[in-house]
Amino acid sequence: MGHSFDRSLSSSERKFGVAVIIYGIRAFRPPRALELGNWVKGLMDADEFLLNPVLGTALIDLYAKCGSIAQAVDIFGMMKGKDRVLFNTIISGLAMNKHVRATCGIFGQMEKYGI
Repeated sequence: MGHSFDRSLSSSERKFGVAVIIYGIRAFRPPRALELGNWVKGLMDADEFLLNPVLGTALIDLYAKCGSIAQAVDIFGMMKGKDRVLFNTIISGLAMNKHVRATCGIFGQMEKYGI
């Protein structure tokens, strides 16, 4: 998967479906996963990205597992139409990275959303 996948990533003409992108995100481990996450974030059309909770959740999970919690929180803040899964992912990521106060703050936001 290494060389051929790298060639696919470098092709600016390629369009990838969300399922392929999510599979790619989950297939790699840090630090390669972080590099892929940044590439995906740059690749996605802003509206498509912000309205896709599945892709947003995958990126939040990736960044949290790589220890880049600030990037995970940024993506969470940009996402539109937050749902239970998105909230659960950011809460888990914050807790995993020992950000207790932020975890409680996000939980409070979730209650305000009525989730």
